[in-house]
Amino acid sequence: MRIGGTVRDRAGAPIAGVTVAIEGSAVETVTGSEGRFALSHVSPGKTTLRITRAGRAPQRVTVETPSDSYDITLD
Repeated sequence: MRIGGTVRDRAGAPIAGVTVAIEGSAVETVTGSEGRFALSHVSPGKTTLRITRAGRAPQRVTVETPSDSYDITLD
């Protein structure tokens, strides 16, 4: 399975350079210039994503697969 989406700030602008990882695994990626990310090899069901940005505390988001796309807003 695959999880994808966009990471944005509170104003709705996409954020590049954010690490999006599946908690408890080595599967991770970094958002591109448009804030988009895609993770492969995701098990079906609920999964916790760990969102990390330099200078900020990590944020955790629980998602459920299968799903088309997620929009994640960083605090």
